[in-house]
Amino acid sequence: RKGSSDWSRPGGYFSQLKSGIEELRARAGKPVVTVSFSLGGPVFAIFLNKYVTEAWKDENIARWLSLSGTFGGVQM
Repeated sequence: RKGSSDWSRPGGYFSQLKSGIEELRARAGKPVVTVSFSLGGPVFAIFLNKYVTEAWKDENIARWLSLSGTFGGVQM
């Protein structure tokens, strides 16, 4: 498994995610609604909190919906 240090390296997952969101926003002409599922919730939270700026979020993200995010772990 890779961690956030791997995801945030140049050309890594966060770089690709950022570019993809920017492309969608450019095509739509307005900020996008993002949806994450399961482990995607905590991963997207790291992306939003550590990889992009507030100004970038304001320009590109309208809303974020996390479905079944594993923020508190899983129950046994």
